[in-house]
Amino acid sequence: MRILADSWESLSAFVPAGTSWTKRRVPDLEESEEWLWRALTESSVAQTTELAVDAPLTLWRRLLVIGDAARSQFDVLHEALGRGSILDGPTAVVALRGDGFHGQRGRPWWTCRGNLFLTAGLCVKASAESLVPGLIMLPAVAVVDAIRIGVGARARPGIKWVNDILINGCKVAGVLTATLCRDSLLEAAVLGVGVNVAQAPTIEPTPFVPAAGCLKDAGIEMTLPGFTWCLLGRLAERYRVLLEEGPGELLQSYREASCVVGRRVRVWDESTDLLGAKDAWPAPLAAGIVTSVEPDLSLRIDGRESPVVKGRLALEEDCRMLGL
Repeated sequence: MRILADSWESLSAFVPAGTSWTKRRVPDLEESEEWLWRALTESSVAQTTELAVDAPLTLWRRLLVIGDAARSQFDVLHEALGRGSILDGPTAVVALRGDGFHGQRGRPWWTCRGNLFLTAGLCVKASAESLVPGLIMLPAVAVVDAIRIGVGARARPGIKWVNDILINGCKVAGVLTATLCRDSLLEAAVLGVGVNVAQAPTIEPTPFVPAAGCLKDAGIEMTLPGFTWCLLGRLAERYRVLLEEGPGELLQSYREASCVVGRRVRVWDESTDLLGAKDAWPAPLAAGIVTSVEPDLSLRIDGRESPVVKGRLALEEDCRMLGL
């Protein structure tokens, strides 16, 4: 795997002690690296090295480590691939901190030093119908995998529909997937993962995110590089199985990790999160006990004929806690 970083300090945290490295001017980088580098950092020099890795990490062609990203690396990859820029292999980008990071629908994601901000670009070239639901599940399931590997049975991470990961009722991670399709062909996918490894940001409680947490506060002592490598391995392995066998195994793991099945929930329109607890809230689009997660990730709610395909979900107990 080729690793590029904007400083030796950033690089050294992710490679074994004694790893040799080379300084390269930006014009001397490979074409697919140069455009990505220029979009993410103003540094004119990259520290580079080739690192021998074992499977499943061999999936990754390169890893970029940026100390302070000028903008969201998720947006950079998504926009570039949408314009036809080509990656010559699966590429992961880690920002140690940065500006403009966000979750679903542009919701801000707060950056704290020691937390993980990871984006992965995949050139897929396969049937969109069979893979898109799996790619939406992939990063959430991989985060749950990585947390479980790090702590065994001491923590029980759960997936809150669609893309939040909770521990003890606190949000510790969120994921994003964007896909680029042409007719029935899925050409590329961009995965975004934010994990509060060392610090929990201070947030205003809402029914959708009543509290934020971090792995450290949950008793999970993993370094940022250690968790990053673990997560990259789980992403690679889950992606391999998805391509070879389809989304069945991912769906099973997603369902097993769900923390909403069997619980009473309320689902509102996506725009409702702009309201505060003291505002007048409309009636939810759906409410009741979740009975299942369907293969397309829609929710079956008891007493409702059609599944819920979109919206923001809040657990009933969190709504009551905030007086809704």
